[in-house]
Amino acid sequence: MAKELPYFQFEPAQYLTGSIQFCSMEAQGLFMNINCLYWQRDCELSLDQINKRFDRPKVLQELIDNKIIKVKDGMITIIFLKNQLKSVVEISKKRSASGKKGNKKRWSENGKPIASESQTDRKSIAIREDKIREDEIKGNKIKGVFVFIPPTQIEIENILLEGQVDVELEKIKNLAAGFFDHFSANGWLVGKAKAPMKDWKAAVRTWVRNEKKFENQKVTKGNNGTNNSSSEKYGAVAKGSMDEYMRRPIITQPGRDQGS
Repeated sequence: MAKELPYFQFEPAQYLTGSIQFCSMEAQGLFMNINCLYWQRDCELSLDQINKRFDRPKVLQELIDNKIIKVKDGMITIIFLKNQLKSVVEISKKRSASGKKGNKKRWSENGKPIASESQTDRKSIAIREDKIREDEIKGNKIKGVFVFIPPTQIEIENILLEGQVDVELEKIKNLAAGFFDHFSANGWLVGKAKAPMKDWKAAVRTWVRNEKKFENQKVTKGNNGTNNSSSEKYGAVAKGSMDEYMRRPIITQPGRDQGS
């Protein structure tokens, strides 16, 4: 169900006044990652899965000790997401029941079926329902106010690790730290106009591309520098030899004057 609804409700005011504020910044960042994973898995997530994914047992224990995350039989519970999923499921069931009732009325007269529902008709109904759902999502986005939440260094590392094979973890950590430190210092602004960042994942991809370009330029510049040094050295030797040649004494042979 959570996969059909790709977002969950998040209220900044409630977050900023909640118990999570008593936790460290690292714990808060981990909590946001766990929220996303928990929602994606339909609110079914174990401690073992969290530890395998994020490998932050001490930080996770901090969240448990502060009762931000509840644990029972090795499975975690995040109350506000669990309640949201329950509400979504109930709404989905009501819509399904209403759809079946309306569909039954459409295809019957006085309680008797007047035609069989074709596969094309079923698809059309499903498409209309999906369209209604998309419109509702867009409407919520228009009504809401965009609030940029800076990523944690752990989130940046996770993005860099996606789809990567045989990449040193230390290099990933250095890239993530460089990105995080740079934009933390400039207030998460991008571009020449210094506009507020909206999509930090896109910014990470740009950062990686620029890093590769910079490395290639360093290699090219290093090679050109070596060649130029050799040429300059050869030119200096040649010039010195010519100066020495021009300063040599002129020796004339006996019986011949210098003009001949």
